[in-house]
Amino acid sequence: DVVLQIEAAFVHLAVASSNGDIAVDNYNKALSHLQRAALDVVKLLWLHKKKELSYVIEDRDIRSFCVNTSESEFLEQYSRAEKLAQEARRVEISAVGVNPGASVEAYYEAAIAFDNALQLVDYGKVKKFKQYRWRYILRKHVVGFVYGVVAGVVATYIYQYL
Repeated sequence: DVVLQIEAAFVHLAVASSNGDIAVDNYNKALSHLQRAALDVVKLLWLHKKKELSYVIEDRDIRSFCVNTSESEFLEQYSRAEKLAQEARRVEISAVGVNPGASVEAYYEAAIAFDNALQLVDYGKVKKFKQYRWRYILRKHVVGFVYGVVAGVVATYIYQYL
């Protein structure tokens, strides 16, 4: 949609340069298309940052052990970012059809807030923690399986000879 908005803006600029009678109207339409393109781009940025942060928020262990601050401070940063995103959405809804560029700055602030929360995540710790988690789960199940097999063999042996 961004590319289409930019293309439409260029079309209006071309019409404005070729026909001076309707130039002002076409300049305004081109500006409107560029504002919508900017809004779409900043919303994509915001959505990407939010999605990138969602796996940390959803996994309590990663949130607890892989963030370079306290969990409560991290959740406070996330909550602040969510509030800014809600405010941006409110601004966007109130400006529909009037000024498409009104919420660009609000969405940008929300994206920056999500990015600030992302800066607190230590991706080295996340990688090591995920490796540890898999080793722990594997070891737990393998040990349980081996105990089960050994117990079954011992029980069979005892049952046959008693």
